[in-house]
Amino acid sequence: MGDMKLQDMHSDVKELTEMMRNNYIKVEERDGKLKDLEERSDVLLQKSNAFVKTAKTVMTHQNRRNRKLKLIIIGIVVVILVIVLVVTVSFISAIPTTATTTTTTTTTTNTNTTTTTTTTPY
Repeated sequence: MGDMKLQDMHSDVKELTEMMRNNYIKVEERDGKLKDLEERSDVLLQKSNAFVKTAKTVMTHQNRRNRKLKLIIIGIVVVILVIVLVVTVSFISAIPTTATTTTTTTTTTNTNTTTTTTTTPY
C-alpha cells in the first residue's frame, strides 16, 4: 500500500513536472512573440515620428506657397486698380472744363418777340 502511494505520487510529480515544462516552453514562446511585437511597435513609432516631421515640413511649404499666391493676386488687383484710376483721371482731364450749354428760348406774343439765351457751365 505504501509502495502504491509512492508510485502514484511519483507519477503525479512526473505529470506535474511535464506540465510545468510545457508551461515554461509556452512562456518562452510568448516572451519571444512579445519581444517581436515590441520591436515592431518601436519601428512603427519611429516611422510615425518621421511622418509627423514630414507632414509639418509639407504643411509649412504649402503655407508659404499659399502666402506667395495671395500676395501675387493682391499685387495684380492693385495694378489693375491703378491702371483703371490712371485711365479714369486721364479721361476726365481730357474733357474741357470751360464747356457750356446754350439754351435758346423764343417767346412770341402778339406784337413782341423775345429771345432769351442762357449759358450754363457743366
